[in-house]
Amino acid sequence: MGFSRMGAVVPVVLALVVGPQVGTARAFDIGVHREITTAALAQIRACVVKHPGRWRSLEAIDAKEAALVGCDLKQDDVLRKFALWHFYSPDVHIEGSFWEANWLNGDTSLDRFFSRLTDRLESAQDPDTVVGTAGAMLHYVQDVAVPAHVVPIFHPIFGVPRVIYGDKVDGAAFTPATPGEDEATCARLLDGEGGAPSPFPTILNQTAAATLAAVKQAIPPAMITMEGDPQLLPRVERSWALFWDLRRHEDGFADYGCGGNVFGEETFKCRFSLFKSVKIEVRPEAYRAFVEARHRAAVEASVRVIAAAAARPALAGAGQRTSPGIVCPVAVSRRGGGVALCEEPAAGAGERVCPPDDRQASNRSP
Repeated sequence: MGFSRMGAVVPVVLALVVGPQVGTARAFDIGVHREITTAALAQIRACVVKHPGRWRSLEAIDAKEAALVGCDLKQDDVLRKFALWHFYSPDVHIEGSFWEANWLNGDTSLDRFFSRLTDRLESAQDPDTVVGTAGAMLHYVQDVAVPAHVVPIFHPIFGVPRVIYGDKVDGAAFTPATPGEDEATCARLLDGEGGAPSPFPTILNQTAAATLAAVKQAIPPAMITMEGDPQLLPRVERSWALFWDLRRHEDGFADYGCGGNVFGEETFKCRFSLFKSVKIEVRPEAYRAFVEARHRAAVEASVRVIAAAAARPALAGAGQRTSPGIVCPVAVSRRGGGVALCEEPAAGAGERVCPPDDRQASNRSP
């Protein structure tokens, strides 16, 4: 098994002492989420401008940018991450452990909450609900482009700045690519498979599967060198699973690889015991290409979600008719256990509203 998670006791103890920011887990940093959503909208804009009249339902998307971004970012509130862990695990139940603060958690997987968002959007009768719900969905399809959230690996943050924990892909600098505007690219992203937008769960699942496939892909031989005991060298993983060990514990989580949480470091040691290790060097351009591919996957998934939402009857043809008071669906811990789907304003602070069947959820904003 990879690098041990026993060190997670530190952030949990600190959580009890200095506050709930320690001991929560996150995917892309909040600023990167914003940049990914902005890049997705730029891609849509490029297609709409280049091919006028082809995607009329997306022509007014700029008017909805603030709400889409706002509802994306609302999902990452620190206290909210205790209610809902942002880990993808549709087939294996994630239990977590006491040291990972599972006793504070309302739900350990984003899958069920994403299904509730899907039901909410597909039954929406007004454009505001479609836009707010699509914005929330963006966050989760972006999350599953991060390896640690689909392997999955528990990775709490350690205050500000994060000096011990925090996945190294999360905060990697985002460099927006030039949007593709050729018809083939635009059709692939905006028309979906078979000329119809993909179902929202399909977008989530395909993005997660692509992330796992990327982890299993071999690191280009020219980009990695190893030095050490010849008997140990064959035991070193040659794929990107060198950094995210795919084998799971009984509690549903996996570990970082033999070097620990070292993605991005040019030189590190893959340890087999206290006195046995292999020195590994990975070239910066290999790391950069991996991160850019994950960012690109997150942008494309976001484009597909927005296009699918725009095709819904409640939004198609609505043009600019969305109100400035759009609300975002958010996860809130029920006092009796589980997660409630409540609403908060997309812009600024405001009162949270929870449905009647979730009266045990707090109506106070964190």
